[in-house]
Amino acid sequence: MDTVSLPNLYVLIALAVVGPFIGSFFNVLIYRLPRGEEVVVRKSHCPKCEATIRWFDNIPIVSFIALRGKCRDCGSPISLRYPVIELATAVLFVITFHLASQAGYVLYPALLVVGCAAVLFLVLVIDIETYLIPDQLIWWGLLLSILLLIIGGSPSGGWGSAIIGFFALSLLLIIIGAIANAVVFPETFRKDRGFLVIFPWLWYITTYIIAYPIEHFRGLNRASPDEVLDAESATAEKSAMGGGDIKLAMVMGLFLGWKLLIAAFAFAILTGGLVAVVMLIVKRTSGQYKKGLKLQFGPFLSLGCYAAVFLGDSFIAWYLAITGLSRQL
Repeated sequence: MDTVSLPNLYVLIALAVVGPFIGSFFNVLIYRLPRGEEVVVRKSHCPKCEATIRWFDNIPIVSFIALRGKCRDCGSPISLRYPVIELATAVLFVITFHLASQAGYVLYPALLVVGCAAVLFLVLVIDIETYLIPDQLIWWGLLLSILLLIIGGSPSGGWGSAIIGFFALSLLLIIIGAIANAVVFPETFRKDRGFLVIFPWLWYITTYIIAYPIEHFRGLNRASPDEVLDAESATAEKSAMGGGDIKLAMVMGLFLGWKLLIAAFAFAILTGGLVAVVMLIVKRTSGQYKKGLKLQFGPFLSLGCYAAVFLGDSFIAWYLAITGLSRQL
């Protein structure tokens, strides 16, 4: 049985205590980021009656139980998602830090890995709910990945692997998206000027880290409240591959490096394919199937990235062994 050092035990306890409070802030991000609302300026409020939530009604998990899941002012039900996110955040932090410590990460790199896991978690939840991946999360993921490279201990192993990874999967997804649009959504393909879309996207991902803050402060990358937030409006522009998935691939590559990125993409394809098959079977059985199946890829990329950090090397070694490639390398 693995033992936990005393300093790491203190960190685990701290993460368990602080986790629900950070999860409460995550609930704010999950609601406001896709809607283009200010995150810090406006106080927490009921989405139904707009009443400001009192501090004693904003204690993670405890307040939900005390209020019996209802707003104090208007009595509207409070989504169970709020305490679930708060609890899930604490569990995610504790498990990730423990796994990182067992994998050999020292304190600060392990905490940065926890931060990257938090970004992936937010991407997963927001993309499932809104079909959107906010630019703010992408930029924070890139910054955390760069910090890991600077202080040492990055899963990528170094700058060279990280830079290759930054372009590798994102470029692949651009090409896959262009080809899929040519076949499935020809109107989108024509609007994007065919395969020429690859070149502006390459320039965009190359300059993204610098361009994002400039666009942000000029207010050019905030979603308008009426731009989202259901599957129909969020995917009104038919496209086989969303821009958010391509940007998320940039983060994954910089964080993991090209080698672990292969494992992450394999995990994403396998889990995404499995879920798609199950959904098709359920929909066909229940008579709810319509032509085509809308399925976000971002959550599977997030899960694949998280799995690759701790299981990627083992997965690659297993694959090379069963294919016999390990004997040829």
